[in-house]
Amino acid sequence: MIPSKNLCVFVSSSDNTKDIFLSVSQSFIKCWPDCPYDLYVGLNSPENLNSSNIFVPVFAPISEWRSELREQINKLPQNYKYILLFLDDFLILSTVNSHRINYAFNYMRKNRLEYLRLIPLNRAFLPSILHLVGLRYRNIQTYSEEIPQNMPYYSSLQVAIWKRSHLINMLNLPGNIWVFENQKIQGVKHHAVVSGPLIKYVHVVEKGRWQPYAKRLLKKTGASLTPTLRPIRSPMSFCRIWFDRAKFQVIGYSYVKARKKLQSG
Repeated sequence: MIPSKNLCVFVSSSDNTKDIFLSVSQSFIKCWPDCPYDLYVGLNSPENLNSSNIFVPVFAPISEWRSELREQINKLPQNYKYILLFLDDFLILSTVNSHRINYAFNYMRKNRLEYLRLIPLNRAFLPSILHLVGLRYRNIQTYSEEIPQNMPYYSSLQVAIWKRSHLINMLNLPGNIWVFENQKIQGVKHHAVVSGPLIKYVHVVEKGRWQPYAKRLLKKTGASLTPTLRPIRSPMSFCRIWFDRAKFQVIGYSYVKARKKLQSG
């Protein structure tokens, strides 16, 4: 497979979360050893950066999230027209198939997409089944689907390929990282793959603290916790994690949509 020089992998990070990046980035070595794309990470300064890390750092002064990420991306070589964007707490859990990623990228370019999420849309259990049955009943064979405009997290920062110019335009909008995920630009459609995920991963940090399962999963994927003062969430938080997952399987995003209507009303 000949890698495209128009796509790179970029991890959004900062000096404040460098410890997370240094731990999680180790999983790339085990789970994506044949990654054909250049790897970059966004930071604020070169201090204490391990020279053996496989990621090339790009730096931006400390600022709010949008400004930092925008400046970091602007410093990437101009030949990268597309960005496979990760957050620094995304721990890859299993081997990544480079051919599937390359297919997704070529599909994106062929169909002139601006954003292609590499995991299917999150739906509650029953709507998910009905959606798949509907596709089969109508004999619809599709690689991706358009994300509904009323879907929460329309611009989700889950692993996705972004057209670089579109990502910059999104970062030029106002608001913090949580506002970003629910913003959209008029006339630009977002898409997600129908089957997958193409990259299996998990968030290992929540509200600045390691998840209770982080150390175990890091070890499983060939990584380890770097020396850090970052606290680890209580094992009791497992209960909340599983409750939230179970709740989503029942009601999905209904509660999010209802809350937004109440706030806008």
